[in-house]
Amino acid sequence: MRILVLSSAEEEFAEVVDYYNEQRPGLGFEFAAEVQRTFERIRHHPKAWPVFSSQSRRCLTDRFPFGVLIPSPRRLHSGRSHHASQA
Repeated sequence: MRILVLSSAEEEFAEVVDYYNEQRPGLGFEFAAEVQRTFERIRHHPKAWPVFSSQSRRCLTDRFPFGVLIPSPRRLHSGRSHHASQA
């Protein structure tokens, strides 16, 4: 299974990595690794995540307050990575 990440999500992701690295050196890289683990969980269990809207599911990261939206049942893309409080 392929996960496609939208360019807007990539930009947001880079900003969040930078933000966390400013808060504590290396924290942004820990966030990046957590997002990669979240993608692996989605890849292994694409239907395991709760419905977020009529067209998407959401998989939350374990450690950071962010989630990955999964808009398509056939081909997964990260519509955006978002802070969980934006739900």
